Amino acid sequence: MRKQLINPPQRYDGRPHGLSHAVVDTAMGTVYISGQVDWDMNHQVSSHTVEG
Repeated sequence: MRKQLINPPQRYDGRPHGLSHAVVDTAMGTVYISGQVDWDMNHQVSSHTVEG
């Protein structure tokens, strides 16, 4: 599997801990998403809704 890690710069950077917001299997076009926390760069929840 060739993979691309998705880590938007305005979101919490989990890479030092081996985490990523999403992973794309570039060969198959499949996107893998795990449990997400809506943290900003200061580890604060930025939205309190499901849509957020």
